[in-house]
Amino acid sequence: VYGSFADPWTLADRLKWLQSQSPFATQPYEQLAKVLHDNGHDSDARTVLIAMETEMRSKEVLQQYTIPWWGCILGPWTWLWSGILHYTIGYGYNTWYAIVGSAFLLLFGSFYFSYASHYHDPRWIISTEHSEETYKPFSGFVYALETLLPFVDLYQAKHWVPNAQSQGGRILRRYLWVHTLLGWYFATMILAGLSGIVQK
Repeated sequence: VYGSFADPWTLADRLKWLQSQSPFATQPYEQLAKVLHDNGHDSDARTVLIAMETEMRSKEVLQQYTIPWWGCILGPWTWLWSGILHYTIGYGYNTWYAIVGSAFLLLFGSFYFSYASHYHDPRWIISTEHSEETYKPFSGFVYALETLLPFVDLYQAKHWVPNAQSQGGRILRRYLWVHTLLGWYFATMILAGLSGIVQK
């Protein structure tokens, strides 16, 4: 156990040395991350912990492939799920990945929905109200925000829907499904990351 560094090694050198250990153990990674954190290098500490998770999960996948026939099914799914956790929330150590993804979806959705509703073109998006006098003002940004965030009612989605009778409306509806599902996923990943559920 150590509390500081006396050698000139870079972080990449230290990680390479840790990855060469056999058998794999989490303690050296955790100790390095602790020392980096205690010395004010929080970003490097998170990098070490993410590297630890990546190494640990990759070894889990290899172990699963040794299980007769079942491992060939479980292994790829474990590998895929590990990759998703890595690139969306950094295994719970970098939840801002998912926050950036949500912000991108919100921005893209805002432009797309605003374009689709330009002049309230009925070929793309229509009001669920029967009378024009009862129309709720449409906002592409608010619509994108409401359909992105779970359990949020901003009085847009219930009054405006893509027009499934037109080609453009059908494309918009399919995008809306993807937009909403990704919103639920990112929200779940952000909460899981912040709560530490994903971290082992």
